Amino acid sequence: MPLKHRFDRWMSDLAPPIQGAIWMLAAAVTFSALNTLIRWLTAEAGMHAFQAAFFRIFFGLLFMVPLMVRAGRAGLGRHNPLYLRRAVIGVIGMLASFYGIAHLPLATSTALSFTAPMFTTVLAVFMLGEQVRLRRWSAIVVGFLGAVVILRPGWTPLDAGMIAAMIAAATSAINTIVVKQLSRTEPANAIVTWMALYYTPLLLVPAIFVWEWPAWHLWPWIVMMGVLGSLGHMAMTRSFRAADATVVMTFDYTRLPISALLGLIFFAEWPDEYTALGAVIIGCSGLYIAHREAKVSRIRAATTATATAADQAAPDPRGRV
Repeated sequence: MPLKHRFDRWMSDLAPPIQGAIWMLAAAVTFSALNTLIRWLTAEAGMHAFQAAFFRIFFGLLFMVPLMVRAGRAGLGRHNPLYLRRAVIGVIGMLASFYGIAHLPLATSTALSFTAPMFTTVLAVFMLGEQVRLRRWSAIVVGFLGAVVILRPGWTPLDAGMIAAMIAAATSAINTIVVKQLSRTEPANAIVTWMALYYTPLLLVPAIFVWEWPAWHLWPWIVMMGVLGSLGHMAMTRSFRAADATVVMTFDYTRLPISALLGLIFFAEWPDEYTALGAVIIGCSGLYIAHREAKVSRIRAATTATATAADQAAPDPRGRV
């Protein structure tokens, strides 16, 4: 029996929450390895962050080509103007993220990336009309206080890497909102495919201005960026498909200790006490927000189901059964 079939069979025997946890842990390890590779290529091997971002998405697109060919034209769905808007926002976020990874310790850039759920919750109020009550607002404020602990404005100078990391988190939140809007009418495969098709030429533009051909010994690692990025997204997608988001997002926060360990091993980066404290605050806040959003979603779904059942049970006003 092929190894893949054995693995799928073994996973199918596990409870859905355990499956989701395993896939999210795999995604956390993969993304942490990707960020470590990005930091090495940019900070140690001398590649510009913008060029690294282009290579990441370009080779990620090549990795997806077989899936796109198999899906055919139907896999693209119908074109939606939101795809371009998402691509522009996403490119800004990716450039900022790569810049932050290149210029900050891995633990710091990872911790600041977890402020994205707070931005998402705030933006959902204005862009999607969602209601956010006092408990979630309180968690958002606490989460941003965690970011303040890490950044320490007024005590330490805010460098470009820190600003870039926060821009990346904010644009990631906007991107999440746009994806929510797209998911109402567009299939998931089409959303991923259009992202790759748009990102590649858009990221090429800033990369051209800083372009330097990498040394030959770097190319396997450059290709590996695309592979790791695609594998990480595939593992995360399977995680959300297997179990509730509240369960699996707990394991996403393992990226914090994994990134801190990789930063220590490869770059001798010791997280200071402010980064550690801020990361804990942000993590607790993010987990609480995910818990509250899941609870609200379940209540909303139950209310909708009850209303639908009541409508079906009600007599037809025109006398028809």
